[in-house]
Amino acid sequence: MPGLRLDPRASILLLLCSFVPPICFNSPPASAAVFAAYLLVALGALDPGRLRAAALLLPSLVLSSALLWGVFLGEGEVLFHLGPLAWRDVSGWFGLAMGLRFGAWSLAGLAFLARVTVEEMAWGLHRLGFPYPAAFTLSLSLRLAGQFSDTARMVFEAQRVRGLDLEGGSLPSRVRRLVPMLVPLLVLSLRRVNQMAMAMESRGYGGGPRTSWLDFRWRTVDTALVLACVALTLLCVGLRWHGLGVLLQGRL
Repeated sequence: MPGLRLDPRASILLLLCSFVPPICFNSPPASAAVFAAYLLVALGALDPGRLRAAALLLPSLVLSSALLWGVFLGEGEVLFHLGPLAWRDVSGWFGLAMGLRFGAWSLAGLAFLARVTVEEMAWGLHRLGFPYPAAFTLSLSLRLAGQFSDTARMVFEAQRVRGLDLEGGSLPSRVRRLVPMLVPLLVLSLRRVNQMAMAMESRGYGGGPRTSWLDFRWRTVDTALVLACVALTLLCVGLRWHGLGVLLQGRL
């Protein structure tokens, strides 16, 4: 729902519920149905850039999972050999389901981050009962991850303009050429962390009761969506309890 703005607490509860349905099934048809439902939600929440990134990542995730589980799980009959390794049919289907499971989780996380800002997440966690330092630290880690990624990209581009070639040559030589990247990246990261610590101190972090400019009100639509998600989660748990959508018993 592109125009729908939920209470951050509702978004966090929906995210927590979204981790349960994929883990209830380990057969490809059931996992594919869950993945398709998550994909529909992600299509309404993600912008085209993030959709393209997910489209590049998810197929490789699913295929690599099917290959690895098919070789190392050891369930079923051997279909073909990959050198000294044997790929088995039941193990491969189970691996395909695992890949779809991780893909569904990835889509849920991307949809959450696309609709909830870092400040809203900290506000929602605090209102749900998390101590403010813990909520702030979790939200800050997401913010710093993006900033460090931007810093690394900036350092890489600057060093490449100066003539540093990180793609040619043997693997040991490429590893040695990473040093001119790591040193400025470390210095810039430490400088950024120090600036953030001074900014927090100047704003009186930890000096008393906190106020927030964010103000969300829990609405009927929040209640309806959370109850619907809980009901679907319980339905998936019930299906798993009765053995539906399960390829291998005794395995999540």
